[in-house]
Amino acid sequence: MMRGRLVHSPLSTEFGRVLASLVLAAPGAVAAVLSDEEGDAIDFVHDPRVISELDVQLVGAQIGQAIIRRDESARRHVGGGALLVEAEHQAFAACAVAERYVLALVLERHANFARALDLLVEGGVVLVPLLT
Repeated sequence: MMRGRLVHSPLSTEFGRVLASLVLAAPGAVAAVLSDEEGDAIDFVHDPRVISELDVQLVGAQIGQAIIRRDESARRHVGGGALLVEAEHQAFAACAVAERYVLALVLERHANFARALDLLVEGGVVLVPLLT
């Protein structure tokens, strides 16, 4: 966990506490969002010095349907897992949780992607009992 990092959860739910732990544990993570199957944010956390609340919520909304559909297909063929998308300045990782929700993590370009993917899947496991 990095000391001195600022992570804010505007909704302060039990989901937010799990998301905050995920962001603080993943080197280079700046935000996390848990979205439902409609793309609405259930809760999210972010470093407001790096990314806005709206941008974090948009990550969950924009990627949600694709991740849920990809997860359905992957379960039939190879067993699920997380997806990593790299861009020029940032990246994000996402996975389906309990088949109806999406957990996404926004990462800086220099993030430890392998660690972030592991933590993302672990975070999904922790969230399942809270969602069902």
